[in-house]
This record gives sequence, C-alpha cells and structure tokens, in this order.
Amino acid sequence: MHVAFLSLNAYDMLTGGHEGNVGGSQLQQALIAEELADRGHEVTFVENDAPFKEATAVNGVRVVLKDEHSDRSLPVRLPARVASTLRTLSEIGPDAVYARVPNLDIFPVAAYCSVTDTRFVYNFAHDSELTDDPMVFDGSLSDNAVYWGLMQKALGSADVLVAQNDFQYTRARERFPGTNVSLVWNGYPDPESGGDSGRDPDSRTDRSDDAPTKVLWVATLREWKQPEVVLELAAEIPDAEFVVVGGRASESPDLYDSFEAAANETENVRFEGFVPYENVDEYFARADVFLNTSTDEGFPNTFLQSWANRTAVVSLNVDPNDILRENDIGYCADGSVDEMAERLGELVRDDERRRRYLTNAYEYFVENHSIEQVTDQYEAALRGEL
Repeated sequence: MHVAFLSLNAYDMLTGGHEGNVGGSQLQQALIAEELADRGHEVTFVENDAPFKEATAVNGVRVVLKDEHSDRSLPVRLPARVASTLRTLSEIGPDAVYARVPNLDIFPVAAYCSVTDTRFVYNFAHDSELTDDPMVFDGSLSDNAVYWGLMQKALGSADVLVAQNDFQYTRARERFPGTNVSLVWNGYPDPESGGDSGRDPDSRTDRSDDAPTKVLWVATLREWKQPEVVLELAAEIPDAEFVVVGGRASESPDLYDSFEAAANETENVRFEGFVPYENVDEYFARADVFLNTSTDEGFPNTFLQSWANRTAVVSLNVDPNDILRENDIGYCADGSVDEMAERLGELVRDDERRRRYLTNAYEYFVENHSIEQVTDQYEAALRGEL
C-alpha cells in the first residue's frame, strides 16, 4: 500500500531539523508514517516547499515538495494551491491519503480522492475543529463562512474521520452523519521497550531535601497555549523549579519575546527556548510534574511523553475522556488557575503522591498508547478495514 501524508510542515519532525515546526500534529504523523514504513508500506510525505527543505528520504519515508504560494492573496493563493496539490498527488499516485488540520489543501485532496477512488482518511487534531469557533493558523480564514462551509463538505467526503477523544467522536458523528467516524488514540514509542532505560521511578522522588521539584512546560508559544500561566504558578509556588521549552510560533512571534523577557526576570523559571524533538524526552525524564495550560486541545502528545517517562500531569483545562481523574495519574483544574496552583502545590510537596502518579502513569501508557497499537488501527483505516 502506498500512503501519502499531506504533512505540509512536518519536515523538521521527520528530519530532525531545527526550524521549530515540531508540534503534536507533526509528531503523530511522523510516528505513524515511520511505523507504516517499517511494516513494508510505501510512504510519502507531501510538504510545502521552504528554503530549508529538500526532497529526501528519512527512515523509509520519502519527502516530496510542492509550492505553498503563501505570499499571495487568498483569491490567488487558493487556485494556485489547489493546482499544486492536485499535480503532486497525480505524480505520486497513492492508494490512500492521510491529512490532519483543516487547511486549503483539504479541498484538492477531497476532489482527487473522489475522482480517482483513492481512500481519504482525515484526523481531527484539535477539539475546536468540531465547534463553531475553530482554531486556525491562517487569520484570513478565521471568519470566512464560505470557506468553512466548503470545508465541512470536503471533510464529509472522507472515507474515515478519525477522532482523538470522545468529544471529537461524538461531535463528528453529529456533524457528519453519513461518514464513517472512528476513535483512535494517539500513540508514542515506549522509551523503556528496548530494555532497562535507566529511569528509576525512585530517582526523582528520593532526592535531597533542598532539591526543588521540577515542573515542566513544553509547547510552541501560542496564544491559546497560555504560557503566561506558568509565570503565575511560579509566583505562587516559589519552592519549585519551572522549566519552559518551546519555540516561536509564526502567527504570534511577539509572544515568544515577551515571555522570554518575563521568564528571565523570574527567579524560579528557566526558559530553554526551542529544543529539537530528539532532545525533548530528556526534559520529561528529569521532570517531576508536567503542566498543560492550553485553553483546549485534542489529545496532547505531551501527555504521552509525560506518562512514557513516568511524569505526572497537571492540566488547566484539558483532560480527554477524564483520563487524568479516572486513572489517578494527574489533576485537571477545570479552567481555574487558582485550583491549578493549589493542586500543583500539593503535588510539589507530596513525594508519596507523585510516586504513585508516576507509576500509574507509565502503566496506563503501556496498556493504551503504544505506537504499534495505534498504527494497527490507522493501517486498517487506510486499507478500508476500519
């Protein structure tokens, strides 16, 4: 089977580049693609061209480049993007196309797959995609009713719509009653699967009394990720060390600079800036607690990275399917920063509770989120067996 991933901006994740495009959506695409390639499938990433990109092959995944036409106005850009995507898909001739995130290229993908009888699998990345206020990274499309109406029709033509959590699954079934909707968790490689990784569950809780508890935040700095909440929590919990990892977002570049300046003025906050994906697990392995301060998400990959590395999670808003609560692996503050500060403070000061959480977190991860289990389901969807 030949699978084309309409990845567009996953080049850095796949190649280990340092341009900063290493979000959760890109991570899932790269992990699934590499696992499919390992199983003998032909896999092609279709990427928007950029000066730092080149056609290549990495870990069995071929990368082809197409024009993005980002410097043009929407009326000019749309037909140019459509033509570029149709031409690229026609040249590579896949058996199935996987896409994630609603963007201009969904229209030519839907058209191409319909005309050529190619399977089209779409994966919702963010809960807001299934609300009346979808999160978009192209500001010119935020309030364009015609665009979103056409997007609904294009997504409705997919052979399978993949949801990451129960909210997405329920909403997708309501909005696309004639389309096959399936629930598939995100996956992540087990860092301990190759044998003893050297991560001792007691190593972070059995430390000297004067060693601060390490609290980690990892994300690209975007408005809806709300990194400023970390500064509020740091002020409330001065006996913890807060470590922030994240690159600059193209749609809100000033946020990075303002946060960096504020973090440098805060004694117990260390801002690392952008860190390549291959080095991020080291931060999770050293952390005691991971923070999520987003307004909403789908299923954060950083949760998986935390649990895989035996790290508890404290979340402001996001708790897909109440996993944190039901599995005793963290807290969700239901939108209250005050509640989050209280709960985080308790966890920072309670070694026994942290020990219980980190053990539960890893056990839950192994049972539910291996990349092999997840790829089994995507493989079935791409073949028409789901």
